[in-house]
Amino acid sequence: MYVNRINVNTIDNPNLIGLSIYFQGCDKFPKCEQCHNPDTWEVRQEYYFEDNFILKEIDKKISFLLNSYDKVSLNLLGGEPFTLKNRESVKVITGFIKNKFGDKVTILAYSWRLPHQLPKDFIGNIDEFCLGEFDITKKVEGRFPASTNQLYKTREELMNEYNI
Repeated sequence: MYVNRINVNTIDNPNLIGLSIYFQGCDKFPKCEQCHNPDTWEVRQEYYFEDNFILKEIDKKISFLLNSYDKVSLNLLGGEPFTLKNRESVKVITGFIKNKFGDKVTILAYSWRLPHQLPKDFIGNIDEFCLGEFDITKKVEGRFPASTNQLYKTREELMNEYNI
């Protein structure tokens, strides 16, 4: 897995404390102007970790959070979770989390892609989506999503609106 960092925070999900996984690698071209994480754009070998190592870290941190909270989030960001290099990792992580923790963990994926550009077989284990390119000219402070052109969709909304 190509992972830049994993951290606990209260900013990546507007409703829940959560664990954020910043994937390394972004296939958007051109890149979003004033991207929040330009350090995650390039896939680099120093950010490669074995699946088991990342899954153990995620498990440990989610379990720790669930000792204090009834429900937490797992936020998938980047870079871009849905680049070809990261797609299998997203499947592994989301399957692991849903199998182990079920509805105690809400999975939120951020992507520059729009709904029709998402790989359809990924939607099942992801609960919420923040979709569309970040646009600094449409940024609203303290708003989720971060710019007004971005879409927030639940899995059910995506499935109904796009006949998935």
